[in-house]
Amino acid sequence: METIRKYDELGNSVLRHALDEENEIYAVNIHATAFATDDTKKKHIAKYKEVLDSLVVQEAIFITGGDFNSIPTDAETTDFCLIDQCEDESWHTSVEEKDYHKEGSYFDNFLAIGDYPGERDLLQSFYADSLNYFPAIPYQDRNSSDHFTHCTYNNSEDYRNWDRKLDYLFTNKEDGFSIGDTHQDAFYLSDHAPVSATLTFP
Repeated sequence: METIRKYDELGNSVLRHALDEENEIYAVNIHATAFATDDTKKKHIAKYKEVLDSLVVQEAIFITGGDFNSIPTDAETTDFCLIDQCEDESWHTSVEEKDYHKEGSYFDNFLAIGDYPGERDLLQSFYADSLNYFPAIPYQDRNSSDHFTHCTYNNSEDYRNWDRKLDYLFTNKEDGFSIGDTHQDAFYLSDHAPVSATLTFP
């Protein structure tokens, strides 16, 4: 069994572990930054993709996912500062203000900058590579509210305001996943809903 390997040049953003070293089956986890307003998140996801691509090259099987803190490809560009604000907060009242944006809600990368993709395109390389990356939640459902995984507050004891998708599961095993599920009923556990799927081997 391989010791867990950390890729920490960019803040311990990726963990890789051999579930079955003999048959080369790996689990890879990511928790990309949520609060950077520069290109740190892009670097986290790029490093993560590099780790996964290296497993593809060695013809290993991986199950991978986590909190990407990134909205899906072609998601509606939304100003989450206003959505996330509490009753006593007010954002975007003056560009001269030091705290113009709510921390963790605004990312200065909705549009492409130089060689870096925009926020809505950070995961495009996963969805576009249909030979090596298969999502637990079908591509056509990636922007469905039924699969939103993030919420900002509890409106009541039995309801959460799920407002965006930030959490994902992928495998490189073709036809490996059964249809995945987003567990929005698990709102007492976290501000993120778990995503699950079963990986099936012949």
